[in-house]
Amino acid sequence: MNGFKAYAQLKKMSMINSSIEQQEAGKDITIAKDKDISSLKKLFEENFDRFTERPPSIGDIENAIQNEDIYCKFDNFGNILGFYWNRNMKFLSELRYLFVINKYRGLGIGKELLSSCLFNTSKINRKQLWVLENNPSAINLYKKFGYEFDGLVDHIFIMVNNQK
Repeated sequence: MNGFKAYAQLKKMSMINSSIEQQEAGKDITIAKDKDISSLKKLFEENFDRFTERPPSIGDIENAIQNEDIYCKFDNFGNILGFYWNRNMKFLSELRYLFVINKYRGLGIGKELLSSCLFNTSKINRKQLWVLENNPSAINLYKKFGYEFDGLVDHIFIMVNNQK
């Protein structure tokens, strides 16, 4: 297709007025601080695809921390186990990132983070996110909390290097 090939597909999920009772997060999920910027940047660089997940710049991370958009789950030594980045607008809350370090997946951390996010945005009725169509564990988690696909799809194409 004119020097481009299909790379991935993102699907939008939305929730309006969740019927699931949300509980406040534990004390180990807290708002990210300036001291967490380098750890977050490293997590983005090492774990996020630059085309589909669009890792943010240091400036984006700094702004999100100033706006209190990023919450982290820490271990007893202050290391980040996972985080979520949520952007709140007046009538809409958008979950931009929810991430758990690979070796801690399957322990309920993603569920804790999403529960915290939904508790912190409980006064906002409309919630949305984009998810890779080939990420069934994330899709299943979001569905358990009341998100549903709303029919919008984003196709990501990348340039093919035509070597002759």
